[in-house]
Amino acid sequence: MPESAVEVWSERAPAWRRWQHEFAVQYRGATELVAHAVRPAPGTRVLDLACATGDLTQALACAVGPAGRVTAVDLAPAMLAGAAERLRRAAHTNVCLYQADAQALPFAAGVFDAVVCRLAITLFPDAARALRECRRVLKPGGRLAVLAWGPPQRNTLFAVRTVLAYHATPEAAAGLPDPLRFARPGALTAALRAAGFAAAGAIDALQPPARRAPGRRTGRRIRRRAEPYGR
Repeated sequence: MPESAVEVWSERAPAWRRWQHEFAVQYRGATELVAHAVRPAPGTRVLDLACATGDLTQALACAVGPAGRVTAVDLAPAMLAGAAERLRRAAHTNVCLYQADAQALPFAAGVFDAVVCRLAITLFPDAARALRECRRVLKPGGRLAVLAWGPPQRNTLFAVRTVLAYHATPEAAAGLPDPLRFARPGALTAALRAAGFAAAGAIDALQPPARRAPGRRTGRRIRRRAEPYGR
């Protein structure tokens, strides 16, 4: 992944850390969907790709329990610092944090019972390579859950962004991964099968607006697609 991506996410990390509670509330439905898809059992090993400030990591750590292990990776050290803060506050000792590129994971083959990636697959310049890496590090019979954004017609976040980019600054998106590259029905399933996964299933869901936390501004509708499947 180009160095500029590290710089971009390092610049955004302070905002993610400052608003991590709001992000956790907004994406709670997506977090629950991912966890349900892989069904992490106590004592299992789970890999969280592009963990950001660690709200999904924390949920997985609770699910696998003290006998399990969650490994969380992110490209930006500042994001990992936010995740470390969150995990310290929650007193979780069953999590390891790594700065790593999802397209070249620093782990041996066949070591994880499950891998999850919540809405970050579209941010990887080479998503196909990242999916192949997921398959490599999974144990036989392991499960992967990947969430991707749906089409802008049913996704207010990207509907507004698309209109603004078209009318104002279309050059802003030049050279960046397309966040809607898997929005077309079947696109992500096809990518999974191309990466070597024999079985794939899809769930489409519309997340309702998140409840507002007292004194905080939250809430936005997103459409998400989940792809739980086994090797």
